[in-house]
Amino acid sequence: MSANSLRNILDNIHNDKPINLIRLQTLIKGLNLDYRFELTNIKADKVKGNSYRVTHIEDELLVELTRFIDQAGADRVSAAQQNLSHQHKVMGSYLMMIKPSSQDTAGNTSAYPIVVLFDEHGQASFPPNSIINSAQRLQATDVLLIENRQLFLQWQKTVGFLQSYCQFDSRSYDIVFAAGNEISNVLHKDFLASYQKLYFCFDIDLGGVTIAKNIINLLPNINYEFLMPSDIQDRVGQVVRRVSADDVARVRSLTADHQGLTQVCQVLSRNFKAIEQESFLYE
Repeated sequence: MSANSLRNILDNIHNDKPINLIRLQTLIKGLNLDYRFELTNIKADKVKGNSYRVTHIEDELLVELTRFIDQAGADRVSAAQQNLSHQHKVMGSYLMMIKPSSQDTAGNTSAYPIVVLFDEHGQASFPPNSIINSAQRLQATDVLLIENRQLFLQWQKTVGFLQSYCQFDSRSYDIVFAAGNEISNVLHKDFLASYQKLYFCFDIDLGGVTIAKNIINLLPNINYEFLMPSDIQDRVGQVVRRVSADDVARVRSLTADHQGLTQVCQVLSRNFKAIEQESFLYE
């Protein structure tokens, strides 16, 4: 139920403007108020069609509706007063990151996932007890975005595959769990823009292309590479199920005018087959 819709309707009633009476009745019924709503609680004169000019609302009903919209809130926290937090975006975000090149004070490799927090303005912060800090992060020129949780958890094996089969040759990179399309959250924009190049390790399908496209839209001037195995034709040839013509058409539309996505478009268009990145771990 949209609190904004109800607020707009009540504002129109207050200003003696016609409203869609059926819409108002539907909104009220959907609230399941303590007040037992009856159609006769609202009196109105018909203007035309479903458009009515309200002449009277029962006082108790009006009090309930007013309390509801007043406590609907402008963010998730305040809106939770009326269980409407889901109508607002989370005021912040987080990403899981690994720095393969990180070392502790003794020089030992200490690559382990850490949580990078983002406030509502997109400002990133790192764990205070972590060796990772802003200065060290900038030492990595590139970032490898891994869409799939399994590949992120087995990042050493994943990187080994990408180096052997996908010509991944960065010598200075961080690894970030993309968590599907969550990576394209606008709050991550400055963080991603701090890298010189983004490597996409995504499913070779419509979903993977969509994530890539959303990142490109977020950072239109970013240098990126969509990683695919050099033997991709052999791999998709083993897949039995075909993707739909609609999916292929959408891939073609999304990749148009993006040279960096041409190869993935060609693979899907020629074969009408897709393949999940988890297959990269299969031996």
